[in-house]
Formats: sequence, C-alpha cells, structure tokens
Amino acid sequence: MTNCRSKCMMASEGLEDRISNLPSEIIDRILECMSVRDAARTSILSRKWRDFWPMHSKLIFDEHTFRVIRHGVLLMPDNQIDKIINKILLQHMGPIVKFLLDLSYINSARYSDVDQWMFFLSRNGVQELSLLYSKLTGKSYRLPSYVFTSSSLEHLALHKVIIKPLACIFMGNLTSLSFKNVKFESSSSEGYSSCLRTPQLKRLSIEICNGIHHLEIVARSLEVLTIYSSAARFIGFLNPNIKEFNFAWCREVPTKHGFHLLSRLLAKLPKIQILRFDGFFLKYLAGGHTPSELPRTAECLEYLKLDDLNFKDLDQIATVISLLQSCPNLCILDLKVSSRIITYGDAVLNYLNTPNCMKHNLIKLKTLRLYLYQNPVEELILLKLLLARSPSLVKIIIEETRHMDSVEGFRIARELLGFTRASPNANIIWNRCKTS
Repeated sequence: MTNCRSKCMMASEGLEDRISNLPSEIIDRILECMSVRDAARTSILSRKWRDFWPMHSKLIFDEHTFRVIRHGVLLMPDNQIDKIINKILLQHMGPIVKFLLDLSYINSARYSDVDQWMFFLSRNGVQELSLLYSKLTGKSYRLPSYVFTSSSLEHLALHKVIIKPLACIFMGNLTSLSFKNVKFESSSSEGYSSCLRTPQLKRLSIEICNGIHHLEIVARSLEVLTIYSSAARFIGFLNPNIKEFNFAWCREVPTKHGFHLLSRLLAKLPKIQILRFDGFFLKYLAGGHTPSELPRTAECLEYLKLDDLNFKDLDQIATVISLLQSCPNLCILDLKVSSRIITYGDAVLNYLNTPNCMKHNLIKLKTLRLYLYQNPVEELILLKLLLARSPSLVKIIIEETRHMDSVEGFRIARELLGFTRASPNANIIWNRCKTS
C-alpha cells in the first residue's frame, strides 16, 4: 500500500512539474479559458499556481461568469458581487491587460465601487476595457472622465453608459472604440460637442447613441467607421484612409442638403472599399432632387450594400443608379428591400425604363444579391437592367424575405430566366424563405 502511494505521489509530482513549468503566456491562456471562480481555485494546486492566479492579466466578469459565481455561492445576494470583485482587484499583482464587466449585475447603489475600479484600472496599464449591459433594465452608469485619460488603452467598448462632455478627447494608443446605446450628456441646450483625437484608431463604431450635437473625428489611421441610428447634427471626419464606411439613419430625416453631399462624401473617402447605406440616408443625400452621374468615381470600392430600400422612391433608386455608375471596380452588390409598403406612383418604373438610365457597364461585378419582399415590380426591372450591364456576373442570389406561394414564385422565376444576360456564366440561386 505504501509502495503504491509513493508511486502515485511521484506521478502527481511529475505531472505538477510538467504543467507548472509551462511558459507564463501558456498558463495565462489556460486561466483565460476558465471562469473567474475556477481560475481562482487553481491557487490551491501548488505554491507556483498560488502566484499565477493573482497575476492573471485578463479579468472577465460577464453574464456567464456571474451565473457561475451565483451557482457556486448558495443564494448569494446582489450586494456581494461587488465585494468579490473588490477582493480580486485588491489581491491582484501586476498589470490587468483586459477587463470586461457586465454592469447589469452590479447594483446601481454600488456604482461608486465601479468608479474606484475604473480609477484603479486607468492607473494600472489596462489595454482593453469593456463595460456592457446584457439586460436592458437598470440604471445607466455614469462613466468618469478620467477613463479617457488612460494612455495605455488600446480597445474601449462602452454600452449604455452616460458620458460627460469633454472639449477634446486625446487617446494616443487607442485602436478600437465602440459606443452603443450611449447617452452623451451636456449642460448646454445645444447638446454634446467634442473633438476626438486618436492617431492610432482603426475601428470606430457609434450605434444607437443620442445627445451628440457636434463630433469631430481626427483619426488618420481610421479604417472602419460605423454610424448606426445615432442622432447627431454634425459628425465630421477627415480620414482619408477609411476602407469601410457603414451608415444608417433607420428613420426619415429632412432632405435639405442636396445630392452634392454624396459627391463630397466620396471625395473624402478616396480609399473606400466597403460601403453600406440605408434607404433613409440615400434619400437624405439626394436632397429631393433626381441626381445625375457623380463627378467623382469611387475607384477602390469593391463591395456595396444598401439596406431598407424603398423601390417606389425615385430619389433613392436614382441615387442607387448614380452610385453604381461611379463604382467602376465594384465586385459585390447587395440590395435589401424595405418591408414598408409605400406607393409613389410610376415614377421609378418610368425612370428605370429610360433608354440611357444606366450608361456604363458594371465590368467587374461578379456577385449580385437581391432581397425580394412583396410584388417586386421595380425590383425585377432593376435586376433586368443590371443583368444586361454586367458582363462578368457569375452569381445572382435571390433572397425571399417572406414566403411566396408556388404560383408567384414560378412567375418570377420564369420572368428572370427570360432576361437578357451580358454574362454567359451568370447563374441564379433562389433561397426560399424558411417558414416556422
């Protein structure tokens, strides 16, 4: 029995040495794959592992983590969660590279503790900071301004927080910034005004935010810019290196400015490769005037996606045609029809049937995706026009956004097969709508 026990101890010691002597980055990766509770438990394995956990550089307190903690601590009250995080941070040694916190699980009465955590992180070299809300309920957290003074931050994601006004935000090492459901608060009746200076920033996302009056973005390295359903009077940017621009109003806006805005926009984006707009923004760009061919082309644009298009709206469809004529190297075109039923008469049909509606061929277009919704008359006329003007087309993908009966589907398919195709290699793929 003693012999057997000795062999087991030797085997366990050998196993311990083999794992404990792994490079620190591998051990850090092992801890990263564990929940906070399990990672903390590794400290009982050996003296070496006792030091590994307090030095773990990535702390994730997300929905899954809090579920595990609550499961491990029987009937743990909400006011104990902040005490656990306080204890972890108090015992931590070394830098915290990544910190993610789901604020849905923090009692708003304890937000003063969160302020202390933010202060601690901003002074201890945090590189990636994410403050999220997995639940829509609950009071929003008011973010302290000193977070924006952290020189070590490289990635910052803020969801459903309140941001106080800062005249100028300078973050020299930031490469990724995301605002979602953020309220920009200001004492001024005109709203939030600020200048964002981030020389290393490559990705910026502003989604469903409000309170912005004037935001100037100065980020020469910016490559991906997303602005989605965010109320703002003015968002200015001078970023010639942007390769992907996603913009959606998601609502009707006044059309005061005129079609020259689109030409000016393309002039500001000389290296743009991916462009996504919605129908509301297209109508805003048109400004109530039927546009002609743009004076400037988007030479680098390869992928164009247009969402929520109203094929009964002449402003929108004429703007689509003008955009297509200004993208000589376009390879992929994605058109999604709006589910809203709006009738503006036959203006779009008359426009699309004009002999010189589209003057230039789409020489490099290879993939065309069209979402059909209901009674697709104008959509099919546009598709007919595109097929006749796309000599390199390989794939036409038709997506049903609602279930069509077999009679309607057969009628549309027969009409499609009768269209003249400039490309002999163009194949039609029909994706039926999945019914529950």
